[in-house]
Amino acid sequence: MTEAHISTITDSIILLRYVELMGEMRRGITVLKMRGSPHEKQIREYTIDGAGMHVGRPFRSVSGIIAGQPVFPASAVDDRMGRLFQEPDGGDR
Repeated sequence: MTEAHISTITDSIILLRYVELMGEMRRGITVLKMRGSPHEKQIREYTIDGAGMHVGRPFRSVSGIIAGQPVFPASAVDDRMGRLFQEPDGGDR
């Protein structure tokens, strides 16, 4: 994880990062390492408000988040673009 090999002496490594998805800034959290415990490997969205930190649903249909280069399958982009141009009642413009 680091040139100083600090990860070999740590029990847990949690990665927090900003994620830009389709023009929106979001926050992501994932557990990279947790010694002696099976842990979830998904990258989840989290929010912070007046009541504290809230861990939400995993990011789906996107890869490359940790590398900083998110990639969406074409179908996810098409779906999102289609929703941008729908009228509030569900019809197209």
